[in-house]
Amino acid sequence: MNLNLLLLPKKEFQQQLEQNLERITQALKLVESVVIAYEDASAGAISRYLPDGDSVMVKQYLYVKTDSSGNAVTIYPYDTQLINAGASTALAAQGDKVLLAFDKVSQSWWIIA
Repeated sequence: MNLNLLLLPKKEFQQQLEQNLERITQALKLVESVVIAYEDASAGAISRYLPDGDSVMVKQYLYVKTDSSGNAVTIYPYDTQLINAGASTALAAQGDKVLLAFDKVSQSWWIIA
């Protein structure tokens, strides 16, 4: 423990504490901001299901198709939620990727990249 912090006047100590808490909060946001899934469909078509966007901390999901087969990786939203106003999205070719973000107002996952 840094004793110098404890010896600071109350106002300076509070400022240091707030700055450190902000740094920790920003670091946690980065850690929890994106889930990355590398999908290999060489053995057959794959279906992936997004979680309920309302109940997860992670609000962005990146899917990448890694194999060169003709098998698709199809991504489905949770329950009645949508992906770009549709029922699913698919990755067909090697290197295809999709970054999805959840919007609570529209209850939809949106393709943002």
